[in-house]
Amino acid sequence: MRIPVIFLSTLLTVLLLCAFAQTKQLSAADRKADTRIEEDGETNEIRFYVDGELGAVLKSDGLHVRNGIRYGGTIVDAGAQGYFEKQQGDDAKK
Repeated sequence: MRIPVIFLSTLLTVLLLCAFAQTKQLSAADRKADTRIEEDGETNEIRFYVDGELGAVLKSDGLHVRNGIRYGGTIVDAGAQGYFEKQQGDDAKK
């Protein structure tokens, strides 16, 4: 009688561990699916989601980021006029 109890408890433990591992895999897959880019034609925005949370919004007035931006180079603020001049120069090269 003791051997079937040990066998059944071991089997139950293994099944529970497998079910827990499957739940973890589904959670990782769900998080990956929640990393997405959405385009909203009504508000003219592009939204960036990471792990289901809104991380950034791109609108005509600029890029709005929830947290910090890390970079290794330099950032130059040329102003709106400098941006348009650069765009016109790049278009002329094409």
